[in-house]
Amino acid sequence: MEKEKEQCPQIEIAGKRYSNITVINKDREPVAVIAADELITKKGYKILFDVGEGN
Repeated sequence: MEKEKEQCPQIEIAGKRYSNITVINKDREPVAVIAADELITKKGYKILFDVGEGN
């Protein structure tokens, strides 16, 4: 199980690793999911930022 976790693409922020990040609107409803290898948005929502890759 631990090996599967290591092989799964991950997002690292401030030294912590996440498999995905859920974006919510002001009503706390999920509108997008950001994963290390894909971006899924709720219909009608657009992504307004571009994130570069680190070294």
